[in-house]
Amino acid sequence: MVVDLHILDVILIAWMDSIIGSVGRLGKVKVRNDDDLIDRMNHLYTTGILIIFTVVYVRKFLKIMDRIGSTPDKKLANRFTVEYLRHDGVFTLRLIGKNSSDIVVAEIVSGLWDMYRSKKSIQIRSNGHDTEGEDV
Repeated sequence: MVVDLHILDVILIAWMDSIIGSVGRLGKVKVRNDDDLIDRMNHLYTTGILIIFTVVYVRKFLKIMDRIGSTPDKKLANRFTVEYLRHDGVFTLRLIGKNSSDIVVAEIVSGLWDMYRSKKSIQIRSNGHDTEGEDV
């Protein structure tokens, strides 16, 4: 029985998108024609793992400062990390942490979190609902 490898590629990529795509909206990754299955899997897993590490890093400081506790706060913390701080913001926080202390980074993250939450609550009140696509 001959199985078309392209169909298996599509099924595997769809399965991986359903698992990893919810972490950082990786479902919008453009697939190049010269990539094989291993290249695509490597790209998805590497990107997903980097996003997870950045979220864990920021959440650590939010937990230290008692800023998150409930499930909606955790989901908002994910959006805060991925959409607001992004990779360059987390990289800057890591540089600050290497050159100072974790207490300084915790204070900075706490201040940014408070500003993000206040802007988010103003945005929700003015629009009447949470807008997914808009940046704060």
